[in-house]
Amino acid sequence: NAESWGDCDLAKKMVKVLCAFDKFKGTLGSRACGQTTLQALQDTCSSYDVRIDGDVIELSDGGDGFLFALTRALDLKIVTETVTGPLGSKIEAAYGIGEVDGVCVAVIEMALASGLALVPLELRNPLHTTSKGTGELIHAAVRRGAQKLLLGVGGSATNDGGLGVLQGMGLQILLQGENGDVYEPDAIVGQDLVRIASIRIPSADQWEHCLFGGRLSIDIACDVSNPFVGLEGATAIYSGQKGATKEIQETLERGMVNLAQVYKTSSGIDISSMSGAGAAGGISGGLVAMCNARLIRGIEIVSTVLDLPSRIQSADLVLTGEGSFDVQTMQGKAVSYVIDQCNRYNVPVVVICGHNGLKGLIQTIPVFDLLSMFSPEVAMKNAQVCLRQLVSAKAAELPVLDRLLLSPNRCATSNGPR
Repeated sequence: NAESWGDCDLAKKMVKVLCAFDKFKGTLGSRACGQTTLQALQDTCSSYDVRIDGDVIELSDGGDGFLFALTRALDLKIVTETVTGPLGSKIEAAYGIGEVDGVCVAVIEMALASGLALVPLELRNPLHTTSKGTGELIHAAVRRGAQKLLLGVGGSATNDGGLGVLQGMGLQILLQGENGDVYEPDAIVGQDLVRIASIRIPSADQWEHCLFGGRLSIDIACDVSNPFVGLEGATAIYSGQKGATKEIQETLERGMVNLAQVYKTSSGIDISSMSGAGAAGGISGGLVAMCNARLIRGIEIVSTVLDLPSRIQSADLVLTGEGSFDVQTMQGKAVSYVIDQCNRYNVPVVVICGHNGLKGLIQTIPVFDLLSMFSPEVAMKNAQVCLRQLVSAKAAELPVLDRLLLSPNRCATSNGPR
């Protein structure tokens, strides 16, 4: 208890601080945010003979950073494969694989093979993008012995209903040509969904992975609740971000409705209105229908792997945050999960972010943002330096530390700043 230490007995006191950050998008990854914050805090507190025992956790809800957050935590090997990129050309994409508690586990971040960041702005059009490369990564992982797959699906460039993924895994997708002919395309794209002739499941030896309780179990890190089709579905809500105009959206939606019926006919599972099936342009729904995949909140997967609750309980103070702390943050994203866990275990928590979009709305926890000290241009260009300066400036205002970082004139015998 800091109160019992007294103003004059501060020498070498230790505070356990957990830094659990999501990314500052476009500037700093989650690991860099945590390490920068911790180092700034340690440097500042050392001047007061207060020692910070730090712990850094990389947060991800299934999007950017999912692969490396889990790969480091599970001590997996990073493997690189040549796969089909979202525009159909060959690219290099990585995944993690290794044994965990006697089970061969693979971690795949969909965005590394089929992500929007891989498509130049002027070429973004989900009629012409494919998720096949993600399926090829899954196929490669299975060839290496994967029994369990953790798949992060944030940041997709596609709206192909997951059919591209299934094609990459080994399903044969046949389309109806304009002249009545049936053919198999090199890579399924969004515009193909209105012309599906059939889905053919290979022999058991070829389709050795996934289908209906096969030897590969798939957990999808999904942080949205959108259904496969409809006014709140994949096309209506997310395709615009991927370059779709209203006219393109109409074509995509017709294809998605058609594909939902094809999935239902093939598997007996209706994903049309299933919560979460619309994630990543319908990838989640396709894998649920054809591979019996499970949809799990992304941060819950990460929390389990990283043992987040116990690490929070062992801390005296938790620092968390992301680039923009706003309404979306509090709708189930990673940072809100950390806040909820801290409240559950009665551990003080502070949010450190780039922009605070909830000023005046959050009264129960301290929130410090870069834009309170720096202009947007400076904060974006020099995020790491700005974060370090913000943490140093606000250290004495943090819970627990506010009782320890005494100014020299508070106590004649204290060890103040050197």
